[in-house]
Amino acid sequence: MFKKILILTLVFVLVLGVFVNAEKPIPTSLEKPINLTVRDDDGILRPRWTNPSSIIQISNDVNDSNFEYYADLFYLFDWKLNDGSWNICPTPNSPSYNMYMPNIQIDEKGNSENFFVVWHFDPTKGPSDDLDLKNNTYYFRMRYALESDSNEFATVYSPYSDVFAIGKN
Repeated sequence: MFKKILILTLVFVLVLGVFVNAEKPIPTSLEKPINLTVRDDDGILRPRWTNPSSIIQISNDVNDSNFEYYADLFYLFDWKLNDGSWNICPTPNSPSYNMYMPNIQIDEKGNSENFFVVWHFDPTKGPSDDLDLKNNTYYFRMRYALESDSNEFATVYSPYSDVFAIGKN
């Protein structure tokens, strides 16, 4: 009788362990950023957005060293000046890329904020130069990218956010 109870207990523990350690599936789609706004803070443009709860969960998951898949979650900003073409954010594997989602602060409502200064738009400009918001309009759009650390899956991109702007008009 003792052996039967012991075997039954071991089987139960093993089955429970499988369910507890079941892998979370790799996301195949991402939600887009919402509620984007931008404000001028004395020559510094400060975009602010709300991260959907699913994005916050993925950010927490990829930051967990015990998680089942290895990936990085990024936020990507594209911008354009007036009626020009879009300046596409570099891909996450670009050497100058540093918009890693787990490193950004997220408040209790899921909001995050970043900043842009004049030299982000024109590398020939410096701290003494200003953005000309009276004569120019800067447009922004944003999306997320989930990239595998080990080529386990193809990069997953969210849809773009709504376009938001600051400047003339």
